[in-house]
Amino acid sequence: MTEHSGPPLGAYVAGFAAQILAKILADELPHRLVSLQRLAEEGKLHPDRLAEVTRMWAHVRAAARQWSTWRASVDGSTEDPSAEIAPRSSSEIDTATAATILQVTDSRVRQLARNGQIGARQVGGRWLVSRSDVELRRAA
Repeated sequence: MTEHSGPPLGAYVAGFAAQILAKILADELPHRLVSLQRLAEEGKLHPDRLAEVTRMWAHVRAAARQWSTWRASVDGSTEDPSAEIAPRSSSEIDTATAATILQVTDSRVRQLARNGQIGARQVGGRWLVSRSDVELRRAA
């Protein structure tokens, strides 16, 4: 592989690939945007980087909608073939599982989630934690 010395590379995303990426990003990105926002507010991340991520996410969603519209016009299909590709349940774990992986208490996992140190969301008083954030934290 050769080293890239030119301007930053971009990636064209369209069709079914856009559909898949939009679904994955919808599951993973919102809580990460909160963390990025905090970093920007603390001066640890340039606000332009946050804007870039938000803008690119909007482009992927638009490409996915465009593909869905085109597909429906061609074959009349309204089913989402990506529905089973990126199941949310595999990307999120409960606090007990996260605590086991991190070798900490459930309480510590909830504290990390509240402080934005790991991606998480509350569903009816129960925390669901980003599996990838837990794995990254364990590896650090």
